[in-house]
Amino acid sequence: MANMKRARLEQSSLFYYIKDGILARDWSVDVVDEPLVFDTRTNVDKVVKTHYRIVDPENGSYMGLPVENGRGWLYFEPKTASACSVVDPTTGNYITPPPQLRGDTSFTIPQKQEETSVIVRDENGLVIPREQYDIDYRNGRIRHYDVGFAPPGKVATSGTPTTVEYKFHFVGTVDGWPSDDNPPPSLPFVAIYPDRRANEPLQVGPGVTFVRKYIIDVFAENSGQRTDLLDTIHQGLYEKHAPVIDFNRTGGPLRHNGTFNPDFIQTLSANGETYETYLTLNPGNGHTLYFINLEVTSNITPRLSRAEIERFRGRVVLTTETHSDRGIDAVGNLGDSPEPLGGFDSLRTESYSS
Repeated sequence: MANMKRARLEQSSLFYYIKDGILARDWSVDVVDEPLVFDTRTNVDKVVKTHYRIVDPENGSYMGLPVENGRGWLYFEPKTASACSVVDPTTGNYITPPPQLRGDTSFTIPQKQEETSVIVRDENGLVIPREQYDIDYRNGRIRHYDVGFAPPGKVATSGTPTTVEYKFHFVGTVDGWPSDDNPPPSLPFVAIYPDRRANEPLQVGPGVTFVRKYIIDVFAENSGQRTDLLDTIHQGLYEKHAPVIDFNRTGGPLRHNGTFNPDFIQTLSANGETYETYLTLNPGNGHTLYFINLEVTSNITPRLSRAEIERFRGRVVLTTETHSDRGIDAVGNLGDSPEPLGGFDSLRTESYSS
């Protein structure tokens, strides 16, 4: 698969910033004692021989809502410190990183896999240890292991997974305009998609400023919910900025089977200390996504073809900027500078006009 170009890296970073950095914090729902049922479906990769326990959509507290398109269970541990903090793997606490690691990037998207939101209990009400199962956050499954089928680092499940506690995304997040034929089945949801783009030269020396305009459409159940969602997104974006994550090196937060991607959070060292974070583009190569020209429209006139879904629709229009101070002749070697922390970024072979 070809590497993601700069435009996709920026759009995907904005997507996860809104979904996991803003909406997950204020619009997640706790579910307690959800029943689990036996499921004989195999893993999507058709390789792992195991059974599943899956939340029954017909009997669940929220029916099938938690695992609908654009939702799923929360897979990050909520941040408990400032936006410019990373995780210390020794203590598990969020701390301010050194300048070599931080630059001017706000690590607003959480950087630690969920550890406390999902609790699985057996038929006797006892908590089953994490090493006895994996979690499919996208589809709401508990992948437990029988004797002889446990992968490295896992052990066979001691009891029968019977109930589960978890948090899920109450607001669906869609990357692109929802399909006319198959829109998300439940409100509320937001759709994030690009509108326009332009490149501008930096004032002095080589480099370029990448300017992109995005539209964030909010589809709500009623006018009050629409106002609250618009306000949440506005406050999360106003005078803020986000990292441009290098998905070419890390992949996305979840793997294709819905389990957490262990490569997404990596361990780095600086000043003799160890930190855990995702990899961004390198400083000087547009590693920070700045939010400017924010505009909120409280009501969008519904289209006749989808009047019911769009009855309470609002919009946030956002312009982003990233700045690269390197000319194309310095791409790949940073102008003979030593390799920076985290390595040279994956766009070193791409034109900076992309």
